[in-house]
Amino acid sequence: MFLITAQAQVIEYSYSWQPPIIQNVSGYSTIMLKGCQSAGEAGTPALPYQMVSLLLPPGHEADSIQIKFSQPIEIHLSSPILPMQHSRPYSIAGTSTWVQDEMIYSSSLPYPAHKQGKLTTHFFRGLSIAMSTFTPVEYFPYQQKIILFQHAQVKVFYHETHRAKKALENLIPRSFSEKDLKNFIQNTSDISKYSSDQKSVDPYELLILTKEAFTEYFIPLASFYQQNGLLVRIDTLENVLANTLGQDDQERIRNYIITQYQQNGIGYVLLGGDIEIFPARGFYCKVISSSIYEDDNIPSDLYYSALDGTWNDDGDNLWGEIGEDDLLPEVAVARLPFSTPYELQNMIHKIITYQSNPIPNELEKPLMAGELLYNNPLTYGEDYLRLLISYHEDNGYVTNGIPETQDIDSLYESYLGYWSKNDLLQKINSGKSFIHHAGHANWDYVMKLSLSDITNQNFSMVNGIDHNYTLVYTHGCICGAFDYSDCIAEEMLKIENFAVAGAFNSRYGWFNEGQTEGPSLRLHRDFVNA
Repeated sequence: MFLITAQAQVIEYSYSWQPPIIQNVSGYSTIMLKGCQSAGEAGTPALPYQMVSLLLPPGHEADSIQIKFSQPIEIHLSSPILPMQHSRPYSIAGTSTWVQDEMIYSSSLPYPAHKQGKLTTHFFRGLSIAMSTFTPVEYFPYQQKIILFQHAQVKVFYHETHRAKKALENLIPRSFSEKDLKNFIQNTSDISKYSSDQKSVDPYELLILTKEAFTEYFIPLASFYQQNGLLVRIDTLENVLANTLGQDDQERIRNYIITQYQQNGIGYVLLGGDIEIFPARGFYCKVISSSIYEDDNIPSDLYYSALDGTWNDDGDNLWGEIGEDDLLPEVAVARLPFSTPYELQNMIHKIITYQSNPIPNELEKPLMAGELLYNNPLTYGEDYLRLLISYHEDNGYVTNGIPETQDIDSLYESYLGYWSKNDLLQKINSGKSFIHHAGHANWDYVMKLSLSDITNQNFSMVNGIDHNYTLVYTHGCICGAFDYSDCIAEEMLKIENFAVAGAFNSRYGWFNEGQTEGPSLRLHRDFVNA
C-alpha cells in the first residue's frame, strides 16, 4: 500500500494484494487475503474485506467514495466458499441453525453486487478519519471460481462541516507521530496538516474523580504517581456536579472531563466508586444473530472516554444508537468499583505494590485458560487463545502477541478431558502474571469460579509477597456487570489478594462457533498486540 496524492477536495490511496491463501474447512473453501478480514451477512459467502481508514484535512468530513479495480486474476475453487455464520454469546445455551443463502450459492452472477460498505467519518483527538470497507474479490458461485483484483485505487471526496470543525476543539498540543497512528490510519504522513496553538491552562495527565468522602484514600496513589513523574489531580464529584452544566449527572461528569482534556491536556481518568457512588451511562445495542439480543442499559465508561458528539443526538432514552456512537476515545478511563473505604484501600494497596515492588521473575508467566465453547461444531477456547501467542496472520489481520520466550502455562480443554476449579486455583497460587480466559461466565461465575470462591484463603499465595497480584482478561459474559451488586469481577478486585486489574464484559462476550474468529477474540488479539 502507498499514498498516491491528496488534492483539493479528494484524497487518493492505492491498495494491492498478493494471491490469497485458500483452505478447505469442512467441505468449504475459505479465502484469506493479508490485511483483509472475512466478513459478510449471515448465510452469505465470507469474503475478505479491506478496511479504509484515511485521514482527511482538518475540519472536513467524507462525502463519497469511488473505487477502481485492476489487475484481475481468476482462481478456481474445489468447493463453495464458507458462508458466514451468526456470532453468538459465549454463555447462551442451545444449538445454532446453520444458514446458507441458496439463492446466492446457486447463482451464476458475481457476488457481491456492491463491493463497498458504508462510508463514515469518525474523529479522534480532533483528527477527521474517513472509514469504510470493500472487497477486492468477486465470487461466481455456480462456476465455483473467484476473481481477485490485485490492485484498487480509492478516491474519497470530502467537504468542510460544522461537526468536523467542532471536533477540532479536541485537537490539543500533543505529539502525533506516524508511529502513534499507524495501527488505524493508513495515510499517516498527512498528520502534518494538523497543528494546534492552543495552550494548556494548567497541564496535568491523570484526573482522579470520586466522592469527597473517599478523596483522602486516593492521596497515597496520587503521591505514588507524582513521584514517578505523572502529574495528578484529585477532584470531587460534588464539585463537578455543582459547577458543570448538563442534563444529568453523567453528562455533567463527561462535560467536566471534556473541559479538563481540552484545557489541561489530560490523558487518563480514574473513576472512583461502584455504580451507586459513581454513575455509569447505559448504552443501547441490538444484535441480530440466530436470535435477537437487545439491551438499552449496557453499563460502559466509554461514555467518559470518547468525547466527540453527545452519544444521543435524537434526545431519546437510547444512548449510543448507530450513528450516535464514538468508538475512538480521546482519554483512557478506568474504574475502581469499591463501595467502602476498606475495599478501596485493598485496591490501592494492590495497585501500588504491583508497580513499586513486583516479583521480577514472575512478570512473564501468563496462564492461558481455554474451555469447551460449543459442541456442534466442536469449538475450543484453546484454538482462540493460541492466536494470542507470537505472530499470526490468521483471519486476515496481523498481530504480534505474547512472546513465545515467556514462561507460558495453559489449561486447555479438549476431547482428552477438562480442567477443574481446583486445577485453576493451583496454577494461580503458583504465581501467574496474567490470566487469559476464553470460556463461559455470568455475573457470579467465571473461569469455573463462583462468587463464593473469591476469598483471600483461596488465593492465599497471591498476596504481593509470595507471588505477584494477577491481571485478568476474559471473554466470558456478564462477569464484569458492575451495575449488579456485586459481580464476580468486582469481588476479585476488592479482596486483599488475587487480581489487581482486569478486562471483563459488562454484558455478552461473542464468538463464532467452529471458527478461530469472533468479536471478543479480535479485541483480545488487538490488546496483546498493543
